[in-house]
Amino acid sequence: LFPSTITKGKNNIIVNGALDNVFNLIENHFIPVLHGDVVLDDLHKCSIISGDTIVLWLCQQSVRINQPNIDYVVFLTDVEGIYDKPPHFSDAHLIKSIYVSSDGTITFP
Repeated sequence: LFPSTITKGKNNIIVNGALDNVFNLIENHFIPVLHGDVVLDDLHKCSIISGDTIVLWLCQQSVRINQPNIDYVVFLTDVEGIYDKPPHFSDAHLIKSIYVSSDGTITFP
């Protein structure tokens, strides 16, 4: 799905989106493929919304409107995982695991 067709922003934050399209895909056992994109923005006319921002917003909205829980998210990248800083830095460390508690707190065990 192209974010420019399902989301609208204000000051680089998603304020509105076509949730029905995404959740309809999930309910019908499709896996929506999302990515960052340029979207209409009420303050700046347009802005870039990252794929990370879109996933966070979808998870928050799924809880708010009692839609199916989003249990897994897969990020495709050109590096071997998630690092504590850009991986091209010599002192960058691969984060081996991430734990997100039910209250949204993130820890790196």
